[in-house]
Amino acid sequence: MKKLWDKKGGVQTNKTVENYTVGVDYLLDLGLLPYDIKGTMAHAKMLKNIKILNSKELSILLKGLNGILNLWKTGKFRIDKSQEDGHTTIESYLMEKYGDVGKKVHTGRSRNDQSLTMPRLFSKRNFWKLKNK
Repeated sequence: MKKLWDKKGGVQTNKTVENYTVGVDYLLDLGLLPYDIKGTMAHAKMLKNIKILNSKELSILLKGLNGILNLWKTGKFRIDKSQEDGHTTIESYLMEKYGDVGKKVHTGRSRNDQSLTMPRLFSKRNFWKLKNK
């Protein structure tokens, strides 16, 4: 599978390096996927507010993200180790299904932002669940 970051095509990742850097993190990302999607939805809405996305593009992306969430809920959305993480899998799915609109969802957003937002949303939700028991 071509890597999302491989713009020219044909870059081969050393499997030993990939196994080390990816490890089992992609499985953790699968469990946190709803939070990644929630953060991506909020980001897409912000992109609409600053006119990087139009209303139609936002609608397409939200439909796609809700579709991913529904697939995840039924166990039909997987993250392949070769995709490295949930963020890449989401973006790849959107690009494959919706073309250039799917590419726009990453505008102005780093993977570090995505990697921090996802566990932050998870922690906030679970903190309040524990606190209110």
